[in-house]
Amino acid sequence: MPLKSKVNAMVNNSSKYSGPFIKEGLCVDVQIFYDLKQGWKLSTYDGENKPVIWSKTFQTELGA
Repeated sequence: MPLKSKVNAMVNNSSKYSGPFIKEGLCVDVQIFYDLKQGWKLSTYDGENKPVIWSKTFQTELGA
């Protein structure tokens, strides 16, 4: 399954904390989602490079 499809499928369990993060003129789309097998995960996308799904998992969405 392509990376974008994986992210889109996982975002169905998306956190209310997901969305754009802007600091000092830079914007990153942050997606926090719940994986039933692993817990809360984090994906970031800067609009130029490929989205990055972090390998670390978190116990809470706020921790992500």
